[in-house]
Order: sequence, then C-alpha cells, then structure tokens
Amino acid sequence: MKAKDLILEAANVAYQGATKIENNVLSRSTEARTEILSLASRTRDLYEGMGRVLKAISTRIPGEAGSDIALSLGSYFYVVVYSNEFVVVRGKPFHIMMSYSKGGERIGLKTRYLTAYLGLNSMEVSLYSIKTKLLIGSLEDYITNYNELKYVLKPLNNIVERYLEPLVEARLGVSPK
Repeated sequence: MKAKDLILEAANVAYQGATKIENNVLSRSTEARTEILSLASRTRDLYEGMGRVLKAISTRIPGEAGSDIALSLGSYFYVVVYSNEFVVVRGKPFHIMMSYSKGGERIGLKTRYLTAYLGLNSMEVSLYSIKTKLLIGSLEDYITNYNELKYVLKPLNNIVERYLEPLVEARLGVSPK
C-alpha cells in the first residue's frame, strides 16, 4: 500500500468515527442533557480534527512514494511510513506522536502524560491515572463515563486544536479546516 493511501485511510477512520457520533448520539438530542451532548460534540470535533490533520499531511506525501518513506515536514515535525503503518512525530514544544496500523482501525495519539486510541467503534484514553473507554456510538456510555470524559477531553482536544492543526497550517501551508 502506498504511503499516501495509508494516511488517507487513517483520515477516513477518523471521519467515519465522527459520522458515527453524529448519527448515533447527536441525532438523539432530545433524549440527553446538554452537558452530555456537549461531550459528544467535543468528541466528534476531536475525530474531525484528527481527520483534517491527517488529510493535510497526506497532501505533502509524494504520490509516487512507495510504502517505505521518511519525510521531514518541517523542523521537529516528521512522518515515517513503513509497510502498513505510519507514525507522525512532533518534537517541540513537547513530543506528540500519532500512529496508525493498517487493519487496526484505530489512530493512536501519545504525549508524555496522555495516551489515546481513536477507533471506529471505541475510544480509549489514559491521562495520568485516569483511564476510560467509550463506545462512541452509544449515548449511554457518554452518560456513564461523563466525569472521566469531562476530564480527559479538554487536554485531548487541546492537542489537536492548539498544536496539531496550527502546526499543519504553518508548516504545510494547508488549512486543515
């Protein structure tokens, strides 16, 4: 599989997850409190943001590039594709790593204190000592995991919205919005 196709496949996983949240949770807006819907909306925004970042990164991958490529996208910003997996690394101001393996159908995001796996059906997040797993298409899971989600979604969204999206826009000259 070509490098560009692999990154676009990961972006599709993110977009499909966002669509699943929209169709299964946000469409049931009359059945839940506004706080729950706000968490679901922030989760959808997280998935869409990851999809936009990955799609923007794929524009810099040469179309003829094979399955093995290491590419510098700017200072301290790299993408490495090896056979059926890739890693995007941001080195400063702190380490951010994004990864995807073909067939795993989940995108990994890791920083010093946060580890997240965003999949088609579930999202697993670990921040410091808080670990939570969420079935993204289930309104009941948003209700039962409300307190944990409220705590972990803010730093997770900050990584995507304050670090990755502006970085992609500045380094690649592509607006991820």
